[in-house]
Amino acid sequence: MFTKNLIVFFENKIAFLIHKSIFKAILNRKITFKSEEDPDNSLYLLSQSYRDFSTEYIGSVFGFVLNLAVILSTIALSLNNVVPLSIVILALIHSYLFNNHIVYLFNIVSDLGQFKVFKNNVYSFLKEIPYESLLPNEEFKSLSVKNLTLGFDHMQVFKDFNLEVLPKQKVLIQGESDCGKSTLAKIIVNLNNDDYLGEIFYNKINITPILLHHF
Repeated sequence: MFTKNLIVFFENKIAFLIHKSIFKAILNRKITFKSEEDPDNSLYLLSQSYRDFSTEYIGSVFGFVLNLAVILSTIALSLNNVVPLSIVILALIHSYLFNNHIVYLFNIVSDLGQFKVFKNNVYSFLKEIPYESLLPNEEFKSLSVKNLTLGFDHMQVFKDFNLEVLPKQKVLIQGESDCGKSTLAKIIVNLNNDDYLGEIFYNKINITPILLHHF
């Protein structure tokens, strides 16, 4: 038990130091992010590639190895030769857990890169002059989403979704992970260029054509 706790302690300590060094480099602007379409953005591309690789392969390979280890441990139990195999299984488990720390770190890097892209899109949009005939400069009265249908990764996320927001009204978007909460918010504020069906109205004026063609 003492050995296991010691391994976990050093594993978490190393992961913490890695996270701390990356954040410090970001704050000191030694690490910068460019547009995700920029081929020179090697850090962003590396984070995306490793995250996808870990999700697709490392998890499945570890599951296979762990199942195999369980079978071998059962055989070892019957042969009274447990200690060496137990050490191997423990090493495999902690290697997989440490990989989770790395994936978490790359998730942060990837999200920061996406945030930079979204921020640039917002700033560029704010510098544009709205079409007065489509977006009159008047007080906010309502925001409506009608018959919104959206799907990605071969899954349907929304179908005929409707929403109306009035002044000073608070809206709570609640749901399970990957159910489309963030995607819905990004579509409404023009941070998502996924193809979707439906219409968005600002003060009862259809602004969908502006949102769809902004990119």
